[in-house]
Amino acid sequence: MHYCKRIKGILLSHDYRQGYITLVRIACKQWGCPCCAHKNARNWRAYLLDTFNKRFGHEKWCFLTLTAHRKAHVTPEMTILNLQQVWKKLYDRLLRKFGREQMEYVRIFEQHKSGRFHMHILLNCGESYDACKFVIKGKLSEFRHPLCRWLSKACAALGGGWRCHIKRVWDDKKKTANTGLVVGYILKYMGKSMSSFKFPAHKRRVQTSRAIGSPQTNAKGQGTWEHKREIGISYLREVKK
Repeated sequence: MHYCKRIKGILLSHDYRQGYITLVRIACKQWGCPCCAHKNARNWRAYLLDTFNKRFGHEKWCFLTLTAHRKAHVTPEMTILNLQQVWKKLYDRLLRKFGREQMEYVRIFEQHKSGRFHMHILLNCGESYDACKFVIKGKLSEFRHPLCRWLSKACAALGGGWRCHIKRVWDDKKKTANTGLVVGYILKYMGKSMSSFKFPAHKRRVQTSRAIGSPQTNAKGQGTWEHKREIGISYLREVKK
């Protein structure tokens, strides 16, 4: 049985009505932990699939990839910081261009074989993408899309890399974009690799807009170390009584 080896402890919970005791292993819930990273990825997968199924239309989404500036290719940490700075500024430009109604997003990092990082974003700007009425003929023509060219110039002007690509999440055969297809663009980067690469402290590996949010265990504080510690302390006080 896999368990977190950073925090060795077990919490007991008595259920007097059902007549049994629940044992729960304490976990650090850090992405750097080989055990907890897989659990975090599973929680995010389940949460995003449930969220997109219930609250979001899946015909409006695009997949955006940002690259860091070549001067930031010195270390992997510098590429992360560069991408975060560019995304903050680019997000403001996207708000002015498309409005807040088309600014729901899920953002995640991917590490290249060279050690540099790329930023992948699932963005619901499909209506604006389709409004350009650009006919795509082959893979290279995707880079000539008006929205793709606008994003490339904006990223370069904001201090990022000029290689920026955006494409519509769309199944050409079925002529639709189901939830699994949409969320799959992000979930494929959320796995074993997220626990293997080093990441700066106090930086989010996964970031979402407020409407999408994060798993409830993190949002409400339930399941965190502080919450479990309070439960354990309260339980010990009851036992002493």
